[in-house]
Amino acid sequence: MTTPTSRPGSGARGIDAVLDAAATVFARQGYDGCSIDDIADELRSTKGRVYHYYRSKEGLLAAVLHRGLERTLEAVRPIATDSERDPADRLYEMARAHARMIIEDHNYQRVLLRTLDVHTDSALTGSAAYHNAESLRALRREYEDLYVAVIEEGARGGSFADGEVRLSARAALGALNWLAVWYQPDRLPERKADATKLKNRIIEQLALFVARGVRAQ
Repeated sequence: MTTPTSRPGSGARGIDAVLDAAATVFARQGYDGCSIDDIADELRSTKGRVYHYYRSKEGLLAAVLHRGLERTLEAVRPIATDSERDPADRLYEMARAHARMIIEDHNYQRVLLRTLDVHTDSALTGSAAYHNAESLRALRREYEDLYVAVIEEGARGGSFADGEVRLSARAALGALNWLAVWYQPDRLPERKADATKLKNRIIEQLALFVARGVRAQ
């Protein structure tokens, strides 16, 4: 499947490889601190291979941002919309899924946190080229609305505190998203079992923090 700004007829495997390399470089060096050459080096290829799939660095960033948002939506949407589950249970599981995405999909999620607002805002004012800025903003709003809906339902049922629901949703998302800043994969314990244990502890702690933060007193 092609991604936003990819060239027509691009192969899925080639796109995946290029986007993974771009996400790694953007996360490590920042968007302004890297070039197509850096992405090609990460890919262990020539920049011609990158340009085969994407016409510009701006197009690559757009596709990385889209992919990061879409993956998070795919992980959380089924939980949020499961009407058979209690809102408190759903919010806790949504937070767990979100935190796990940041840990397991760290490069994409770090790029999202560091560049989404700057990139879309500059595009919408015409100072940087990106024709899919509105699509990115819509995806982010869709994601936020999942939290708003669940928290609102819980408040109506008395399990969550009354108050400004969207503010509560944004506070929860802020706590979760900051994980992309302070979590450092290269500092995990060397033993796989210990690393997994630490990651699970981080996920559980953040999910509990979010779930408890909106509970009725």
